[in-house]
Amino acid sequence: MQVWQRVASVSGLLLMMSVAQAGVSLPKAFQGKWAPTAAGCKVPMQVIALQGSSLQGGDGGGEVMSLTVISPRQVQVQMKMSGGGSEWEEKQSFFLSHDGKSLLWLSVLDKPMDSEWSTLVRCK
Repeated sequence: MQVWQRVASVSGLLLMMSVAQAGVSLPKAFQGKWAPTAAGCKVPMQVIALQGSSLQGGDGGGEVMSLTVISPRQVQVQMKMSGGGSEWEEKQSFFLSHDGKSLLWLSVLDKPMDSEWSTLVRCK
């Protein structure tokens, strides 16, 4: 069963939808193959694939546990990650450029100082 939640400000500028369900899909605009540079799209270890409810890349990946759509260009996800023989949970935010060709990926770890971000380009 899907759980949808809507929050709207008085001015109507903020619309937030939350889905708390295993296997929920990322919005289509965010799905595809991404890399740090266009040249990196040709290097399999540099490619990050966002498909459906999964993130795959390098030597690991993850599954979306919950999804919050902040706007058509921003989502937050709680991911169950694995790689290098370890498993962990991590909150991530994805910000899509207006033209849909670049993506800012923010991994929010336990301590804000440990958070990481990457700018990626869409692979053709």
